[in-house]
Amino acid sequence: MKKLGLILLLALIVTNCKEEIPVDYVVLSGKIINANNIDSLKLNKGRSVIKKIKLNQNGTFNDTLKIPDGLYSLGAIKSRALLHLNKGNNIVINFDDQDVKNTLNFNGKGFEISEYLFTKESVNFSSKIKYGVEENVFLGAIKARKITMLQNLKKAKNLPQNYSISEEKNLHFEYLVSLLNYSKARKNYRNITSKLSEGFLNELNEIIYTDESDYGFSEAYKILAKKYYNEESQRLAKEKNIDREIAYLETIEKVKSEAIKADLLNARVRGGLVRTDDIEAYYKKYLTLETDSTKIYKITASYKSLLKTSKGRPSPKFFNYINNAGGTTSLDDFRGKYVYIDIWGTGCKPCIDEIPHLEKLEKEYHGKNIEFVSIALDSHEYIDKWKKMIKDKKLGGVQLIADNDFKSKFIRDYGIRGIPVFILLDPEGKIISANAPRPSYPRLKELFNKYSI
Repeated sequence: MKKLGLILLLALIVTNCKEEIPVDYVVLSGKIINANNIDSLKLNKGRSVIKKIKLNQNGTFNDTLKIPDGLYSLGAIKSRALLHLNKGNNIVINFDDQDVKNTLNFNGKGFEISEYLFTKESVNFSSKIKYGVEENVFLGAIKARKITMLQNLKKAKNLPQNYSISEEKNLHFEYLVSLLNYSKARKNYRNITSKLSEGFLNELNEIIYTDESDYGFSEAYKILAKKYYNEESQRLAKEKNIDREIAYLETIEKVKSEAIKADLLNARVRGGLVRTDDIEAYYKKYLTLETDSTKIYKITASYKSLLKTSKGRPSPKFFNYINNAGGTTSLDDFRGKYVYIDIWGTGCKPCIDEIPHLEKLEKEYHGKNIEFVSIALDSHEYIDKWKKMIKDKKLGGVQLIADNDFKSKFIRDYGIRGIPVFILLDPEGKIISANAPRPSYPRLKELFNKYSI
């Protein structure tokens, strides 16, 4: 009898030990059909590929992943599946790459959230929000979609309770982001003649932007929080008459949540270094906020590079760029004048959108001590296309084309990786701003006025 009791006790101990062993991985398996000519699936976290999962010849796959909990996507050729993965999940996924909408199937341990996300994405796709409508029509559409989303959430089976609570709040945040996007987008539609109702965005004022749980769970809440802190920093900049980017650092310095503060800082610091008018003061302030030595090292490298084109430094030069009016032109040809340089390309829509504003600006400042210089980064094999656009749009100012597109020394010296970029130089060829406001921005004229142009 004693021996039997000892055996039962040992069995109980073994069982308990097995239950207590933590699982620190996710297992993904399944079968994808009609995904021809590929040998792997891409597992993405946002836009970054986390891993390529081997796809067997019969379309099956099986992989064990040690990855952080969170939202991912698994993609073939034409389709992708949103996945919410937590340690301990063992999810089976099957779909036809030619018809994922009707064939996607989840199974296994922890698949319920991913299945819900697929249903949610289907609703989003079928009820795509249109911004080119009057306010009452728009509000009716997004309120109806929100109701449908909430109904789907309640119908979803076996969702963890904490997830359901967080997702219900997230659906409200997504609704608020739609309001925000509409308020921005409606001005682009000529058919909308009515004014936006007073208090249209008042619901945003009810949100408290210090909730770490909401910030970590909801991308929509994160968008709203970033908007809020950006607007707070703009108010501070005007109130104290200080640089906008330094004002942003001072604003987030007061954020009580260290996690939110760290993310806000990390998301903007590189752009802030480029945009600030006082890079040295900005960098010093950044060092008082950042505690991660790896991040400090990377930002310091960017800071040292950007110092070369900071305010007051002699501008890098270009030489003998082809001038549409004939001959060649160098930067030194403009000595004695302020120079506003537009770095653009004929295939760049944001660049093209700025042209009417630039043309208006050129006419307004005609005869003043400023030269408007546009430098296209088109490859020289497309020089005819560049000349045609100048002729068709009757572009004014000085129209030049860089000697080696993005690989031109002048462009590399300024560290330009995307366009449009605008640069303002003083009559001595020194940099006033390597990231000047666009022609469409009212603060460009404020900058011109500051220098009595």
